Amino acid sequence: MKQGRTRRSAPAVSMNKIFAEGILNGRVAFVTGGGTGITGGVARALAEAGANVALVSRSLEHLEPAAKAIN
Repeated sequence: MKQGRTRRSAPAVSMNKIFAEGILNGRVAFVTGGGTGITGGVARALAEAGANVALVSRSLEHLEPAAKAIN
């Protein structure tokens, strides 16, 4: 018999379900590493929820396209 933990996958969650539209109006969100990957998606969701998003990264080449996608 196999011992140890059994891996279970987490249910898929839409970012729209986490941040209701307009809930962050007038707020500022600083997103580090916001140019790519998961944090890029979080930055977009925060913007859609009404936040003013400031993206921070070590790479300008990743930030410019991410900023254009948010605006």
